[in-house]
Amino acid sequence: MSVGTPKALLRSAMLMTIVTVVWPICQAQAQAWIDRTPAPPAPLPRWGHSAVIDLTMDTMVIFGGKGSNGTNLNDVWTLTHATDSVLQSSWVQLQPAGPPAARLWHSAVYDPVSNRMTIFGGGLGSTSPCVNGVSVLTNANGSGGAPTWMPLAPSGAAPAPRA
Repeated sequence: MSVGTPKALLRSAMLMTIVTVVWPICQAQAQAWIDRTPAPPAPLPRWGHSAVIDLTMDTMVIFGGKGSNGTNLNDVWTLTHATDSVLQSSWVQLQPAGPPAARLWHSAVYDPVSNRMTIFGGGLGSTSPCVNGVSVLTNANGSGGAPTWMPLAPSGAAPAPRA
């Protein structure tokens, strides 16, 4: 499609509208980065992990990834006072029962009402083999009881394994 076609012009106009309307709102709501220096112990540096935040408890939860030592991880850590610029942050390692296999490049979402983090898929190696399993971590922010992993078995056809 060339730049001058009606579809391209419409797409360009829509993009300009989004930038014109959304950018000032984003700028007005933007906040400065807060440099956190949490008290030790700390999780192993990693990549390919998931991180979710519970704003009601001001806690960030991280799971899995590939550690700086080259191993795949399935550990869970919380960061207290994740967004507070005054209170000292600290890392807390959770020890949930029934952890899923170590993985990276999985997806994760958090539900603050139920205090559950749900993960899907991921690579068990670097990017393969991939899985398409779903697991839920209860009491994910470290409060409300002992955290526990529960594998789910949704009905219907599962999506393809992926990272």
